[in-house]
Amino acid sequence: MGGCCPARERLHPLGFLTSPWLRCPPVILVTLWKGPGLLIGVFLAGLQSIPLSSIESGRPVAAKAGGGHTDITLRLCRPYYTW
Repeated sequence: MGGCCPARERLHPLGFLTSPWLRCPPVILVTLWKGPGLLIGVFLAGLQSIPLSSIESGRPVAAKAGGGHTDITLRLCRPYYTW
């Protein structure tokens, strides 16, 4: 009558998991959703690890070159975006 797991008898297979053609798009979407989030998190952690004193000391040099503080910031974040 009721086996060891009565809830299993009520489960029905999901339509998109039964076909190989319908199974791939959700897996691809989840992979694409997960990837950039990890990279953004690592890059933001790298930005927070830059000491404010090094950014302030590079401001006069960057102002003369006209590049702003992106030269200093990107050079100090290099270990994080080459990871």
